[in-house]
Amino acid sequence: MALGELDEALASGTRALATAQRLGDLELRILTTSVLGLAHYLVAEFEQVVELATDNLAALPADWVYKSIGGSEPDVCRSGGPEARRRTAYSIMRKSK
Repeated sequence: MALGELDEALASGTRALATAQRLGDLELRILTTSVLGLAHYLVAEFEQVVELATDNLAALPADWVYKSIGGSEPDVCRSGGPEARRRTAYSIMRKSK
């Protein structure tokens, strides 16, 4: 994946997060923050990853600890290596446009 594609994924993810916050949709916000954190991880922006993960944990209601958010994790996220995970994150971010 080219750096430009990751830049686009980060921009799309940031817009998606702003939309989730504006709508007040906590489930969408947590899911979007998780995927945006993955995109930041892929470009080695680890401070942003920690900030986003911390925000997610702070926002997570206690009774949601075992809740599945966003449906099942695609198999490609569990296996296939970093390139497969990058493609998955990019695909999810592009759909948020």
